[in-house]
Amino acid sequence: MEYKRPESLLSINRLDVFLKKLYFDVIGGGRTRDAGLIVSLYRKHILQRTGGIEPPDLNRAEHHIAKTCIDDYEREAMALYRSMADNGFREDRAIAISGELLLVNGAHRLAAALSLGLNAIPVVRSSGGGIWDAKWFLSHFNRKEYLFLLEEYARSHKNAAPILLWGVTEDCWPEIISVLEQRGLKLATVQLLDFRGNFDGFYRFVHELYGVEPKSNDNIRRKAIIHGSFSTRLLAIQVEPLPDSVGPERDFLHCLSEIKREIRGEFNGRIRQELFLTLHAPTSEIEKQRMLSLLYSTSSIRFYRGYRFNQVSSDPALCRSIEGLRQSLDHLGVSKKDVCIVGSAVFGVFGIRLPADIDLAVSSSLNTEKIRAQLGNFGEYEVVPNGYSIELANGSVSTDELIHSSRYHFRLGDLKFADPYYVFLKKKKNGIPKDVLDQALLRKALGGRRTNKQTKFMRDELLWLEGVVRGITQ
Repeated sequence: MEYKRPESLLSINRLDVFLKKLYFDVIGGGRTRDAGLIVSLYRKHILQRTGGIEPPDLNRAEHHIAKTCIDDYEREAMALYRSMADNGFREDRAIAISGELLLVNGAHRLAAALSLGLNAIPVVRSSGGGIWDAKWFLSHFNRKEYLFLLEEYARSHKNAAPILLWGVTEDCWPEIISVLEQRGLKLATVQLLDFRGNFDGFYRFVHELYGVEPKSNDNIRRKAIIHGSFSTRLLAIQVEPLPDSVGPERDFLHCLSEIKREIRGEFNGRIRQELFLTLHAPTSEIEKQRMLSLLYSTSSIRFYRGYRFNQVSSDPALCRSIEGLRQSLDHLGVSKKDVCIVGSAVFGVFGIRLPADIDLAVSSSLNTEKIRAQLGNFGEYEVVPNGYSIELANGSVSTDELIHSSRYHFRLGDLKFADPYYVFLKKKKNGIPKDVLDQALLRKALGGRRTNKQTKFMRDELLWLEGVVRGITQ
């Protein structure tokens, strides 16, 4: 009997297995975050693919249990999980795989093994195998659902990473993608990021991509100016190697860096060197996680698409307050992963109006009252009450969801800020007179109208770049 590590069979070509694994995490009690969403996506992908009726398993006909509705799927999934948790993976239920490690059957069994953390599972060699890949989910799920699933997959899969193609090389995108595939990478489209001609937002996004403050690094500053002047469109894709093509002694991100250098060399001369080459890929796990937070989040794109550098967003007092919050949280030993800035402070960083103070939502895993009392000593920070939530048409967003799901917040450095859209909904629900004006300001900012007009900030940055070039050439 041949055995395989369950992780070696997990692939973007069978993204359904990962969704099933998340579902087992939920029903097994190992995960509560986004539990409702995960269960609904599990049901949705089963119904959309099969109509709730499972076709016969020709490889294991003697074990086939007919499923004629979604309730049957969920009942059998729970029975499978409990059986595997108690008895392990039975050899007579070995998973059939093809020579390319493609599943022929046993998606639920593999997913349960992944959820339970089994070290090895029995497999038998067969022929055929089916694809249930990212393209299918892109066409059957809405954008938020698709990005959620893809981000969760990439965060948990060490050999999956995002790549960014610069808009200035858009004519070459098909060729670059073809070369990536020739290098043995499997690809999935994340999304096209279109900043709609907003230089300011694109500029800030590029700095965030590299983890530096605006204007603090001349190389990144120059890159943001040049790219933003040519095109504010980016294409995010996700890549991973073919199964077992990266040995345990090799790091995939290191392999990806080598591929990136090869591609840059191949396109040298076709893409002008001063336009900073072809693509951007992470070189470390920290950079990978930062890219995932930026590229897979509709909240991040909404923020940067509407962002403006102006007297409000760059106000010295606001910048000092935000930096003071960082230092205060560090002083108190509070992880920034467990907090999110909400309310009018979001308007400040968005460039709409200055806030009177900074409101903070805190994870339920922390002692809210203690943090409120401690932050009170610093004067300008307020922790919102327990139970803070944002009402939606079909439910609500809890404090923990706001903090821990990138669907509801964006990042500036190591701090999380509530998505301006959800701040808008919160203020609309409140109905306070001052919030009515805020709603109008935010509605205008979130309109996202396409503009190629130069802002004052863009003109100033172009003048800076001209001075740098003149200084170099003189």
